[in-house]
Amino acid sequence: MMSALVSRLSAAAGASAPAAQGKATPATRKRAEKWAKGLTTRDVAVATETMGDVQAALLDAQVTSYARCPDIVTVIEATLIAALGNMHAVVREAAVVLLNVLYDGHALQLENALTPAVSSVGEAPVVRVSLPQTDPTQPMVLAQGSLTLRLFGPSDAGRPPRWTTHAVTSTAGGGLRVKLPPFPRPGYYDWLVARAEDGDFVPDAKRSAPPDPSAASTGAAVGTGANGEGIDVDANVDGPNAGVDPLSSMDRRRLCGRFVVQPAGSRESLVAEVPVDQVGASWDAGTGQLETRGSFAAVLPVLSGLKMSGATAVYLMGALERPIDEPDAPPMAAADRGVLASVLGGGDDFAQLTAEIRRLGMVPVVDAIERVSRRRAHRKYTSLGVMTRDERGVLVSHPGTDGRVITWEESALLNYRKVETWSLLIAEVKRLARDYGLRGIRLDNAQSCPPIMTVDAEELFRLDPDGVPHYSLSDILYGTVVLRNEESGYWASEAGADCGYANPFLVKLTRELWNEYPTFMVLGESHFHREPQLVASGVVPHSMRISQILASISGMSLRRDGSVAVLPPHKRSTANTLARLYRADQADLPRDAILASCTCTHASPYPGALYRRRSWIAVDLLFFLPHVPVLLWGEDSGRALRVDMAPVVEVEEDSVYDVNYDAVLPKSPRLRHVGSQPASPSAGLAHANQEFSELTLGNSVMSASSSGGASGMRAPPYSSSLSASVSPMDGLSGGVAPTQPVEFSASGGRGLGGVGGMRKRANSSLNLRSMSMGGRKPSFGNLATAGNAPAPVVNQDVSAARSKGGSAVKAKVLTSGMRRTASSSSLVRSQTTDEGKRLAVRGVGAGDLEAIADQEARLRAEIGPQLGFDLSQIRGHYTHRSLMRQQLPALRLGKMVVVPVDPSVKEQVFAFARFTAEQIVVVALNLKDGRDGDAFGAGVNVDLDLRPVWAALPEEFTSRRAELFNAFDVVAGAEEPFVTEGLLTLEELMFRRLSLHLTPMSSSVLELRAEPSGTAEDHYAQSVTRLTLEDAGDIKDPRENTVLAELARGAATSLTAFATALEKARCGLAAEGLDTSEIWRVLQLGLQRASSLLFSVLYEGTVAPKDFVPSVGERLVSYLAMLSLSGANADTKALARSLLANATAIGPIVLLTPELGRFSTAGGLGVMVDDLAKELAALGLEVHVITPYYTLNRKNKTGYLGDGIRWTRNIKVDLGTHVVEVGISRARRLASTCSFWSGATCCQRFTPTRVEPRSTSRQWCFFRSARSKPAALRAWYHQWLFPTIGYRVWRQGTPRTGSLAPTLTTPASSIWCTTSVTRRMRDACTPILTRATLASSIAYPGTCWSTHGGPAWSSTRRAVRS
Repeated sequence: MMSALVSRLSAAAGASAPAAQGKATPATRKRAEKWAKGLTTRDVAVATETMGDVQAALLDAQVTSYARCPDIVTVIEATLIAALGNMHAVVREAAVVLLNVLYDGHALQLENALTPAVSSVGEAPVVRVSLPQTDPTQPMVLAQGSLTLRLFGPSDAGRPPRWTTHAVTSTAGGGLRVKLPPFPRPGYYDWLVARAEDGDFVPDAKRSAPPDPSAASTGAAVGTGANGEGIDVDANVDGPNAGVDPLSSMDRRRLCGRFVVQPAGSRESLVAEVPVDQVGASWDAGTGQLETRGSFAAVLPVLSGLKMSGATAVYLMGALERPIDEPDAPPMAAADRGVLASVLGGGDDFAQLTAEIRRLGMVPVVDAIERVSRRRAHRKYTSLGVMTRDERGVLVSHPGTDGRVITWEESALLNYRKVETWSLLIAEVKRLARDYGLRGIRLDNAQSCPPIMTVDAEELFRLDPDGVPHYSLSDILYGTVVLRNEESGYWASEAGADCGYANPFLVKLTRELWNEYPTFMVLGESHFHREPQLVASGVVPHSMRISQILASISGMSLRRDGSVAVLPPHKRSTANTLARLYRADQADLPRDAILASCTCTHASPYPGALYRRRSWIAVDLLFFLPHVPVLLWGEDSGRALRVDMAPVVEVEEDSVYDVNYDAVLPKSPRLRHVGSQPASPSAGLAHANQEFSELTLGNSVMSASSSGGASGMRAPPYSSSLSASVSPMDGLSGGVAPTQPVEFSASGGRGLGGVGGMRKRANSSLNLRSMSMGGRKPSFGNLATAGNAPAPVVNQDVSAARSKGGSAVKAKVLTSGMRRTASSSSLVRSQTTDEGKRLAVRGVGAGDLEAIADQEARLRAEIGPQLGFDLSQIRGHYTHRSLMRQQLPALRLGKMVVVPVDPSVKEQVFAFARFTAEQIVVVALNLKDGRDGDAFGAGVNVDLDLRPVWAALPEEFTSRRAELFNAFDVVAGAEEPFVTEGLLTLEELMFRRLSLHLTPMSSSVLELRAEPSGTAEDHYAQSVTRLTLEDAGDIKDPRENTVLAELARGAATSLTAFATALEKARCGLAAEGLDTSEIWRVLQLGLQRASSLLFSVLYEGTVAPKDFVPSVGERLVSYLAMLSLSGANADTKALARSLLANATAIGPIVLLTPELGRFSTAGGLGVMVDDLAKELAALGLEVHVITPYYTLNRKNKTGYLGDGIRWTRNIKVDLGTHVVEVGISRARRLASTCSFWSGATCCQRFTPTRVEPRSTSRQWCFFRSARSKPAALRAWYHQWLFPTIGYRVWRQGTPRTGSLAPTLTTPASSIWCTTSVTRRMRDACTPILTRATLASSIAYPGTCWSTHGGPAWSSTRRAVRS
């Protein structure tokens, strides 16, 4: 039995590599025998040691060269693929890592996955690495030539991959920059930063022990060699940081990475999906019988139209051979995946079709299906099937499945633990490419490929009545019996789901196809939010995300299988869901990822039935978003329904199969604190050791004395550590099992932020470091019996029963660390054979055709052709949007940034920008109309915040900040500027909100381009005029106006530049006819904005300037002091003295508090605010206190304010989502003014012992409006408090700079929001008030006082009195 298994393993490996020719040397056969024994044992220690031996052999083969030892390489591949479904979790995780290392040809990914970015052939990317700075004002500059970048990837001549060296230069900001040449071929290009003195030398994999992930977490290793070892980079540093190693504290993952390079033109692709069965199909109107089926020949006449529509690829859906005796077989029921469907015309007709497609310059694409038909499948699949037990315990063929949502009963699952199954699918695709000119595939069910189910250990380890194992070692190794719909393998591993490793199957597929056909396109169906893994594995995900979200907004649920139902209101998405999706993509997806998107699928209805009036919006999103559009043939014809589609349920359903993106997307951008995150998968599990150390591990616990190693053998990184700490993996298997399965979740982790944009959860249970043997090979005890077929693990009761002849007792088998997917197999829905046939072009009843026609007519009338929503005319909309995409490069090639809108319209309006180095396009869409409510019938006014766009723009644009720009309406084709405020620079246009009106269910497309007329002098004069006409206090950022921007830049540059800008502004204001006092006031505000910019960048997340560092207030004060004595003229001196004098005064102070003195005190906060107001007022300062007037106070009484406090007026405050009308009552108390606001929902009841959470959130919703809606709070000020200059808000210990920060003002006003803060923040805030009175201060923040009282409050009172 063992010899047969070894022969099969060697033959399987030989089948995967022609060079091996299926032959194996005696030494290779011996290794294969040992590995087969080790991977079929229940002892996790033995299995772990086996994987260590496989790793050592792999690294030796990489040093020797694969070409010189093809036999061992092919056996390694077959062994690792079989290990993907092993019963032990540690083996499965190791298999994912080592398969990546095997296909890479180097060991860079032995400990950490490379962070991927996406490019395409012909693109010349730039690698940038930021260095840590000891002195931010003087960035480090590396000595020329001290570092190099090594690049490993395919060569332009099709030779094997090789290492090349590229020069590294320093950037002005203290980083590394490498400009790479254009990529010559598609593939995987891996890079790392190394020391230049090594030259072209690639470090030997056997020079040192395996990489230590703990070094990455501590910064001891600063680079990674070509074979995984740490590189000690002795970088020479020039300048003030000389002698400092800039790389010593860096995470080495920042010093290496990967480019996944797609074929040329991939970003500009447009795929036309053509269901071949439908083209030319016709039905008898009287009987409903199918008269003519579509065919390859019928597709030929439509190709020219597809080319005219802009298609670059034609996806021929359902082109593979089906069971020949089943005319109604579904298109995806493939009987032979390497043969074309005879019912559609066969191979000859297909060859003519593909030849014409390629002659027209398009790419022919067909399906690649991971499963086969259960009936009438080709004989070559017979030995590759996998079995499962049905509800009666009978072995049956496992149906095709995605492992989570659906199974296809008409199909059979293949065994992807066998390398033959992998090689067969690749060979079938290559045959189609060689014989018929195929140049693309669409991998069905790609988000679950390769589909590997969990082994049925109870069945595989079953003993026959005579005590002999029923199944052979081969059956156990390959897992021929599995649990139904229990996903395992790569997609259930933490290496793939959490640590960022690519899918080995897809990597092998894409590498082999691109090696022979460099223009080959690989699309892949994508569900379950697995787009990041598909992108990293070389596949272009074909996603339904946009169509599902838009259907949800329209009240419909578009499900995985294409079926549609009415969605309950609480599950419906909004425009904000789209914004959240793309913000999350910035963290989750690899940088510059390429995805494909569609409005509908071949299984779903057309857009008219999914989106109704939003069908036009769906077309806009299809062509404007940064995706490869996939257009289903017939969707632009104006039809809504067809025969071969999933059912549409017109009643409301609340189903577990509904996709609710609002429930899975993050509410806000993820935190990116690099220093606090684990640097490697193993480092993230340090906290778990204590939890598992209490488990009883039996003979799996190892000590240093039990280890030994053969000389020259590399230590396996998957074996347990020899230290006193216990590996988490040991607690999952081996020896005595825990009383119940242990599940380890890493869903809450965050990975290395800001590296390539791909989020990795590093705190996973893939603990490679803890299993490293430090160069020694582990010994797991007696290996004499390791080759025996493993007996099941049984408890004493079971053993006793067997000793009494109880053979019917089922043995309990331990599957170590078996990780279950989030979905339960009980939730997987079976698509029956009859349901599958509904998706086929077939004969139907006459009543069915009439029902479809009636339902479609009803849908057209419901959409509203009389209001301009005529579904029959939608083809023109498709054509126009396709032409726009072809004419605007930004819509084809540009990057995307979500554009924020006002909170009051974020559920209604979705806006984004696309940009290249030459073009900027802004798109805004209104997704609602009168049917969603009367308030939406008249359209909406939108203010677009383009500041995030400015932060993402390339240097080619930001260097043109002073050029005159404007927005132009692309849809209307207008040549007149859209913005009518006068001449604006690009910087002003980005920092001033762009206002526009959107009619219901409409979109606006604006291109930002250079203004054809205007001079710099005219623009400056207009900027001065805008500064005087507008309320200067409404300006949040000095870059909104060139006059203020020049003041800010001058202050950051030099005294001369500052004096020049100040004098130029004074002269300009004087030319406008302003008197001296008004000039001083306006410039006071201008300097305030200049000094507040630094705090806005530090605390508010404001976009930092790219050409200067904002100045601090002290520098402005010193400049004014010098100008007051040595100004160019008397006017300048007088101006400087006035500005300097006004900086020393403290202006009106406002305290916002939920508690106040005798009115609403629950503890220290109310007493503190009351005392603080009195103390400040006693100093002669103007103090205003704002607090709620609760309906019921702490004693459940109403009207508790007393006779001295009277109602004065009502005001309206916009909280962003709605407007609140608040009543104002005022009183004068001890030289301070108290104002009570009432009537809002957050002022219902005051509870001293326990504040109602809902009431608290409502209160802070009002307080947060000071930050999210500054204009509303300013209007509130002007209505009933006093004319204000500026304010500052701090909340929960974090400084929040408002749009009118009190820096250099006349006088300086402040709002102090009183809330609970941390002890650290409380103590830090104590001396601020005293410092604010110093003459040298110009921009100190306000403060937030603690509710805790105590010493901090006492010192604060003393500071006030002093």
